[in-house]
Amino acid sequence: MANRGNDRKKPAPAEDRPTKRRRRYHLYTNGMLNVVPKGEKLEIAQMNAETSPLLRLPREIRDMIWKHVLQKDEYYAKKWRYGRRLFRPSVESGATGLPILGTCRQIYSEAVLFPYQGTTLHAEGYDLDIFVAAARKMKAAHRALITRVGIYVPWKPIIGGVYWMSWCLGDLKTIPLLFPGLRHIQIECPDGTDIDGNDEGKSRVDQVRGYIAHLQLRIPTATIEIVDHSKKLSERTKLAISGLL
Repeated sequence: MANRGNDRKKPAPAEDRPTKRRRRYHLYTNGMLNVVPKGEKLEIAQMNAETSPLLRLPREIRDMIWKHVLQKDEYYAKKWRYGRRLFRPSVESGATGLPILGTCRQIYSEAVLFPYQGTTLHAEGYDLDIFVAAARKMKAAHRALITRVGIYVPWKPIIGGVYWMSWCLGDLKTIPLLFPGLRHIQIECPDGTDIDGNDEGKSRVDQVRGYIAHLQLRIPTATIEIVDHSKKLSERTKLAISGLL
């Protein structure tokens, strides 16, 4: 019987072994890149600050530019390629300005947090689970900057007569845990919500009120706004949802 020990491959000489590529960047615990310039990069950063017409503007004006470019009003949770859940800007918001963060170190350090400030994250349709999954992909330090979210109150029967609203309450409970700085919630009502309509329309009013009561219990510091993008809610219905009728 052949000696199998002699069949083992000998390790390649050190000069022939592939070298591991060193990671050329460093991340802080909050997920931000460490872009403090050193060595020859310090000279480049100083030259940019002194010669760039953009970087020579006062910081207050630069911040206005970063806000205009990076603070899109609406981001929606989407199921993206390969099953990934991400927040994407709405069509109305236009193309994202995020590539500007890769132009130079100073712009990155000044503007990197602007995309998280002043924007509204939306759960589109019935996909509150996609919203929660996309939020979990964000760094905790980034989620803490979010103050506004938009939620669509689901109304869609599934097996056994259970409604999507009851189905989603488990995901709804995690929202205040994911966004500790949440201060404003937009509620979009389902079609057919009408206090003066048929029994189903009235039931939807009660369903929305229960949804809002649940949110108020979980997030007492947040203000809740009823939005009517479809322009189908009557004033009496809005008053009924708010508990004033």
